[in-house]
Amino acid sequence: MGTRFVRGIIFLPVVTSGVAWAIVWKYLLQGGDAGPINWFLSLIGIEGPNWLFEKGWAMASVIVNRVMKNLGMNVLIFMGAVLNMPGDVIEAARIDGAKRFTLFFKIKLPLLMPTVMMVAIVTIIGSMRVFDTIKLMTDGGPEGSTMVMVYYIYHQAFRMFDTGFASALAVVLFLIVLVLTALQWFSRKRISFYES
Repeated sequence: MGTRFVRGIIFLPVVTSGVAWAIVWKYLLQGGDAGPINWFLSLIGIEGPNWLFEKGWAMASVIVNRVMKNLGMNVLIFMGAVLNMPGDVIEAARIDGAKRFTLFFKIKLPLLMPTVMMVAIVTIIGSMRVFDTIKLMTDGGPEGSTMVMVYYIYHQAFRMFDTGFASALAVVLFLIVLVLTALQWFSRKRISFYES
């Protein structure tokens, strides 16, 4: 019962709308004593920063927000990979006298490498296309410190009306994502080739 509840809490942000998630976190991260996080910090004697309007804190706040939003999916993928590890291979290593450290680094981690690669590449690609969080929480500010590539393309196209430059940037973003996808595809095939 308890593990199901914890899994539900971890996975809840994944199924929550990105817009609702960003609006709630914008409220939580308000500066001064207006935001619940800063209010809580003031109770223990810490003066919280203006999270979304200080250059040093804005990008960190957005990153933590996105990590928490996508953590549940990555946990689910890793749980599936761990639960589907071949038990006979692990048992054979234990019978041969493999200790915990050796068992993890020589058996379990190599078995998890395709999953690690897939999660890493998908997370990098996902982080390159973050738009809703930036738009709703910081609008690219302060002073452009949270201007990620997708938001910069939007800014160039629909605010600066430089559609040619925005289109060129979109092609560059497409090529970067294509290279990362190809890297993930070929590394997956290579890892599965070595395992067989």
